[in-house]
Amino acid sequence: MRAPPAPSPTLRHRRLPWWTQAAAGVLVGCTGGASPDPLADLQWPEDAAAIERALAAEPDPLVRLSRIVALSEAHPGTTEPLCALLDGDGAARCVELNRRPHLQVDPARPAPGPAAAPGLPRRFEAAAAMHAGPTPALVPTCAGAPDPRGCVQDAAAALDATAASAACASLAEARWQAECRFVAAEAPLKAAPAPEDVPALVGRAVSLCAEASPFAAQCLRHVEGHVAERAPPAGVADAAAWKPVVAAADVFSDASARVDPALGPLARDHLWGLVAWRSVDRAEPVAGGAAAVLPAAAVPALRCAIALRLVEEDGLREGSLDAAAAAATAALAATGAGTRESARQYDAHTGPDDGLADAPPDRWRHAWGDAVRPVSDDAQTDLRICLLESAARRGGVTRPWADAAAGSGDAALAWAAGRLGQRPFEIPPGSDRVRPR
Repeated sequence: MRAPPAPSPTLRHRRLPWWTQAAAGVLVGCTGGASPDPLADLQWPEDAAAIERALAAEPDPLVRLSRIVALSEAHPGTTEPLCALLDGDGAARCVELNRRPHLQVDPARPAPGPAAAPGLPRRFEAAAAMHAGPTPALVPTCAGAPDPRGCVQDAAAALDATAASAACASLAEARWQAECRFVAAEAPLKAAPAPEDVPALVGRAVSLCAEASPFAAQCLRHVEGHVAERAPPAGVADAAAWKPVVAAADVFSDASARVDPALGPLARDHLWGLVAWRSVDRAEPVAGGAAAVLPAAAVPALRCAIALRLVEEDGLREGSLDAAAAAATAALAATGAGTRESARQYDAHTGPDDGLADAPPDRWRHAWGDAVRPVSDDAQTDLRICLLESAARRGGVTRPWADAAAGSGDAALAWAAGRLGQRPFEIPPGSDRVRPR
């Protein structure tokens, strides 16, 4: 691929729309010469139709690529119709830029949720912000490329974590350095690696995510998603089938602990929450026999994933808490490799977290994304807590369930019932369900 033509130093330049100044010389307009810039007086998105016509008429595909990439980087999420004017890798990068929602958010804007929330992504982002950047390492093959940022990202994706981060540091803007590390972190995981390679790639990815602030939290979520997508259905009680996921979870925890020692256990629970949810979601019928071969750290998450799906699909709230626990216990023991297609979304940001400040420090665990719940060392009590938490997220805890838990004589279950049924929730007049305020 030949380099784009450089502007002649003899031409007299005039100020262009700000986005055109972001790319190489191919984007510089002029008042002299045979080919005045047709985009010089146009603005995006006000003149979108005229810009699209001008770019379609551009005879040089390299110039067209440079202009569309610059426009997409300046206005991510709004320029996808222009991607149809490109071919191959250029079109793919254009589409990707428009489908990366974190690029459309002001990184200085606070994330939603309580400032003191103990969620892994928020704490990982805070730790990542303290990371010192590496010494930049230039990528000579990207000099003069029509899409220099995309070229550096592609090069970084093939390097180890240290070299990739240094290559990304060669980009001028901190925002694009972070995006480069984000892309480089997950690119090998997207490429369908062999199962035995996944744990090492997860460790590499977490290291790069730690240097991707202000996108570190989103980067880490993507890494978790790649691990969860490799989980078998939850009814598969085969240790060999789960081995790559278990190994990846261990590496994820260890790599997070290297960013901040306090993040290790948090990362383990957070990841298993997502893995269990996805695994249970794809199992058909509902089954959780994998609990017999998974590490102890995964089992509480599997209980809650089973409880949530049964509460959603089987109307368990209409019966007693004991009957619901019996149904969930049976599902947890069931095995099978049956699968289903599902459109359920993982509600990573939701959950009744009020009252957790009063819980003992060892009495909470990630169950759904950033939401946490109290836990019990007793399996049956813990399962009942999962049922209460699931009901609270799916229409409300019934009064019989709240009363049964409160009068159970178990301190952890009673504490959970009080948290869900009294402080963060209230009973509307004439209703038998406890609902959020």
